[in-house]
Amino acid sequence: MKKTVILILTAAFIISVAGCGGKEKEEEASVTGSSPAIIHRESSVSSPESSTAVSSKQESRLPDGVHEEKEGFLRYTSPGKEITSVFSSEFNTENTEYRPAIGIMLSDDDGSATLQIEAVKNKGISRNDLVDYLKETYPDAEVYVTDNKQIICKSKIKDGSGTEVMAYLKAAVTDIGYNEAVLFFKESDKSKYETVFNRITLS
Repeated sequence: MKKTVILILTAAFIISVAGCGGKEKEEEASVTGSSPAIIHRESSVSSPESSTAVSSKQESRLPDGVHEEKEGFLRYTSPGKEITSVFSSEFNTENTEYRPAIGIMLSDDDGSATLQIEAVKNKGISRNDLVDYLKETYPDAEVYVTDNKQIICKSKIKDGSGTEVMAYLKAAVTDIGYNEAVLFFKESDKSKYETVFNRITLS
């Protein structure tokens, strides 16, 4: 599978979000750019995934910082506790093609979908700054703020080979910047990943 495709897309998307707002920023993404921290990686063909619970033996093989939360879900907490996220247990493999400065990139077993979890340092950025930036940078995207004050951006982007993939961002502004979870997947799998995305929690 084209694991690299989703990874590259993710990096691009993160870079674009990391530089938003025109404020002094400290980008935590490993890629450089003048936008906020949304990553674009290359996508690959999706295949059916398993949502079985992670066993205790599987738990020992999970990436650092990732633990079983409950049946069908995993929890990631960064070493400095800047960010915590709970998500589907299918994202149980670390994707080392992109390493956030504070966070982790995970993929499913065949690399057909990836999940980037990252704390971005961009002190002074406001919720409105980030929303405005996303709307300006991704004019065709669906951007809104939820009742619990999280920012959602659902967009379609192109990977390095020109293939279109979906990039769904969930972000929350913090004292030092913002925390984000970005899910990348093929548009043909949209109905499946809408549910996966909605169940991601971020703090």
